[in-house]
Amino acid sequence: MADWLLLGGKAAFGAVAIATGLRLARVARSSEGLGVHSLASAVIFVGGIGLAAAAVGPAFGDLSRGLALTLTLGGDALERLSLIGLCVFVANVFRGAASWPLPLTACLGAALGASLGWEVEVQPWPDYDAALPSAWVTQVTFALPFLWSAIEAGREWLLGRRRLALGLVPEIAVARFGLWAVACLGFVGICALAIAVPLAAEAGSVELAHLFKAARGALYFGVALTVWIGMFEPAFYARRFDVSTA
Repeated sequence: MADWLLLGGKAAFGAVAIATGLRLARVARSSEGLGVHSLASAVIFVGGIGLAAAAVGPAFGDLSRGLALTLTLGGDALERLSLIGLCVFVANVFRGAASWPLPLTACLGAALGASLGWEVEVQPWPDYDAALPSAWVTQVTFALPFLWSAIEAGREWLLGRRRLALGLVPEIAVARFGLWAVACLGFVGICALAIAVPLAAEAGSVELAHLFKAARGALYFGVALTVWIGMFEPAFYARRFDVSTA
């Protein structure tokens, strides 16, 4: 049950990510061309494709080991590429005038690349052993860009709340930063639970491992829902802010 919940959560986020990437691409074409919308579109679209490919890749092992290897390794590499793009996006949107985000982005990118090299060396691809130390390091390198993004979005949400009290910004714009922070924190939780699952299993607590795995799936569903609400603003949500969905 936990395995199916996790797979379903990944599929749900992958679908929402691809839909969101396509929507942002349309916005980029109609407004500013190559800019932050284009970067955001690429980040979430590539990340969604990578997650979906890495998740389904092992299922093709009996049919074609080459295809399974391409999907799992290719998907993993695409996820890391999207995370580097996320760092670039966060640096440009939140810290455009500062000098420190560039070396931070370079360090996070180097960590993502180094952990991929370690994974390629030790993992039994196309299968994946989450109990290996390389897998834990990978989860940490995945979590750090999301944590940075959550901190910046949360900071902007707090600043927005003050501006909102002065009537300087629309409430729905402030809410978007809150949703962004929540979604990114959800991914930090997903990464932490990915480490907790094999640790619980190795400690002999199979039930706890299944619970952690189910929680990962639930978080994927939660992140997918948060992104969908924030990006597509369904009618029930927009009505809270007196925003027309026409």
